[in-house]
Amino acid sequence: MAGLLKLPGSTAASKDGYASLDQPIKQHTVSAGGIKDVPIELGDLANDVYFDEVARIRDAIRALDDTISTLQTKQTYSLQAPSESLAVEITTLSSRLSQDISYHRSRIAELGQQVGKDEARRGHWENLKAALQRMVEKWQRAEQSHREKVRDKIGRQMRIVNPDVTDEEVKQAVDTSAGAQTQVFQQAIMGARSAAAKSALTEAESRRSELVQIEETLVQLAALMQQVADLVVQQDVQITHIESTAAGVEADVEQGVKQIGLAKVSAAAARHKRKMCAAFGFLLLLVLIIVVVIEVKQGSGGGGGGKEEVKTETVSAAASATSHAARYR
Repeated sequence: MAGLLKLPGSTAASKDGYASLDQPIKQHTVSAGGIKDVPIELGDLANDVYFDEVARIRDAIRALDDTISTLQTKQTYSLQAPSESLAVEITTLSSRLSQDISYHRSRIAELGQQVGKDEARRGHWENLKAALQRMVEKWQRAEQSHREKVRDKIGRQMRIVNPDVTDEEVKQAVDTSAGAQTQVFQQAIMGARSAAAKSALTEAESRRSELVQIEETLVQLAALMQQVADLVVQQDVQITHIESTAAGVEADVEQGVKQIGLAKVSAAAARHKRKMCAAFGFLLLLVLIIVVVIEVKQGSGGGGGGKEEVKTETVSAAASATSHAARYR
């Protein structure tokens, strides 16, 4: 056994049903078109704990199918020849099914935390969830079918005692929603004259107790179905949250790029304005210099004192113009 490993998808197997580690195996991948076999090397899948757990859960779910089939057979026997031991077997099978389904649901939930972004893992996980849902639905259909057969059995037994019994009376007898409906059987038993009639009514009353138990099982199955459905919804919410977060990050990046572009445009506009201001200051300085030169020429004939005053004014005007231009730069 050291060199053998049982793996899904293996074609080469020994007489014990195990595939040799020396033989190539296949990885099951799931797509819209169904399951495909893709040859891969042994090194990845053989030691992958995830796929080992997938295989174990899948085998366990298949065992549930066998248990449900056994339960259906027992229920059929109970309609033909009811017995206390058979009733105990049915109750035991129902209890075991409920426990197993809850346990496998927990295992699938734990496995879902390891899916990540691996599409192959997600495909296997989705298949496990769907398989478990199918088992719950199959059990639910079995209980519903058995409930209808028990109701028919009760109606036939009541008509054996009283052929004139009305459909309304039969409906009251099989109605498990009211607590006082057992009075229908008690009154009928008191009015029955033969032992066979009393036996039939006693069995009918016992069937009604079985009917109550079936209704309780169906309520439990509805809860199990919802739990499995919640498992699907919870995982989908996690994936949706990841996708929405990624979309939000992408939108933020795009918005940041837009803001950077606007900042570049604003900076270019500011530089252009500074250049325009510097050019305006230079032109203003040039005009002032020209004006000063003209004034100096016009006042050159007025004497030396006038020349000194003009020179002083010229220097002051030039300094003022230079300072004004520097501010615009």
